[in-house]
Amino acid sequence: MSASLQHGQVWRVVTTSLPVKKRSRCRQGNPHLRKVLIQSANGAKQKKGSFYRAKYRKLQSRLGSANKAKVGIVNRLARAIYKVMGGATYKDLGYKRVGSGRGN
Repeated sequence: MSASLQHGQVWRVVTTSLPVKKRSRCRQGNPHLRKVLIQSANGAKQKKGSFYRAKYRKLQSRLGSANKAKVGIVNRLARAIYKVMGGATYKDLGYKRVGSGRGN
């Protein structure tokens, strides 16, 4: 490197070239509800022919981690539960729906 680089520029070069390990952690919340949602995600990922099983497998291959994929399924389940509590009706989309459409 040349001597004309300022300290901030050198630090920027060093930090952008280093590999960064991103850590994920569940946010603070009700630990009992979190435990129930994770258990329900375990059940949903084992149900043959379900949307959540196909979504879990897609997330697991994309994210490279089973736990991160499970948290993604928990997020989807929590949204579905919230909508059902609001008055909407639940309909399982099926495993063929995962790859098609937006937001999946």
